[in-house]
Amino acid sequence: MRTARSIGPRTFLRRQGDRVLSLVRSSPTAGRILLYHEIDDVGSGSAVQRVSPVRFSEHLRWLRELGLRGGSVASVREERAPASLVALSFDDGYASAGRACSELLGAGWSATLYVCPAWVEERRPALLAWKDVRELSAAGVEIGAHGLAHERLCGPNVVRLTTLLTEARQRIEQAIGLAVRGLAYPEGLASVAARRAARAAGYAYACSTIPGRNDARTDRYRLRRNEVHDTDDRRLLIGKLAGADDWMAPVRTLENGWRCR
Repeated sequence: MRTARSIGPRTFLRRQGDRVLSLVRSSPTAGRILLYHEIDDVGSGSAVQRVSPVRFSEHLRWLRELGLRGGSVASVREERAPASLVALSFDDGYASAGRACSELLGAGWSATLYVCPAWVEERRPALLAWKDVRELSAAGVEIGAHGLAHERLCGPNVVRLTTLLTEARQRIEQAIGLAVRGLAYPEGLASVAARRAARAAGYAYACSTIPGRNDARTDRYRLRRNEVHDTDDRRLLIGKLAGADDWMAPVRTLENGWRCR
């Protein structure tokens, strides 16, 4: 009789992956928001936040294999959103993220793209232009704000933060001709003052970088998102959907509080 000790490492890892997959299939994934930045092999941003186009396509395929589909953050927040809907969000407004959104639209999915209007207006080479943002918006991608110029929303001055966030929302609305309802805090720093400012500036919701699921009890001005990396293979991605990274939520909350002190 073969014992557990004689099982090879590949067999062991496969069995662990199957257990995680079983957990995903038996547990609701409703309220999950995945966070991406650049979708490129070589980009201008942080290498840690970069996902290659090949890996991104693999992520989409694995989601389909799980019976899931991608949508915008706004669609996942709807009261009757199906548990099979996973929000796909992109921060910073990279041109490569725009190409990824086009791929999603071609598959009949959608996403949310958070842009910094001041960055767009500077015409940075790695970022989408307003023309591109308008085309994606018209095609069904939700456009949200990522601050005015990616500034940290820290400090106790709620009036100053409200002014920044109001200007960011209004400049995007003027550019795309549609209402902007969503905000992603730059660097994920959802301080108490930033959350108050987001509400006062007229946003319907705001996203942090704290991992976890979102439900009716989640503060809509501190929605949770699971950041995705190029190193996330099938098992790691499935694990994030199942909550494998959720234990980091208190750690990330403390870290954000320290960085925004």
